[in-house]
Amino acid sequence: LYGYTSQNDSNWLGITPRGLMKFEADTGKWLDLPGTDGKPTKRRVLLGEDEYASGFAADPNGLYLSVKGKSMVRRYDPETLEVAEEYNIAGAGEICRVGGRLLVVASDSLVALDPRSGTTRKLASGDFSGATAVAAK
Repeated sequence: LYGYTSQNDSNWLGITPRGLMKFEADTGKWLDLPGTDGKPTKRRVLLGEDEYASGFAADPNGLYLSVKGKSMVRRYDPETLEVAEEYNIAGAGEICRVGGRLLVVASDSLVALDPRSGTTRKLASGDFSGATAVAAK
């Protein structure tokens, strides 16, 4: 389970390795999302059948999923839930948002990704292949 908590907004939750739901803590209700057929749905599958998320983060500009084994982070438009951009990061795994940037655990490094410009910067090198989470203050 991946979660995102924000002030004055609802919470995005990755309920399955491929799906997404949205919860409004103030009302205790699961919110409708736009379905691929245009109809509202409570759960939206974002990844293909052979794809699984290894990391999830969100900010007002999008939802970010790292795709296991594909060396990429995808940004989804928060309104339409369609793929808006893809960022190539070798061995991309766990991710978290820090200010306007994302921290991405790659197999051999910790990377800062600026989603506005698409630029990356290696923060640390080493064997991160066993990392199961990333967090920052």
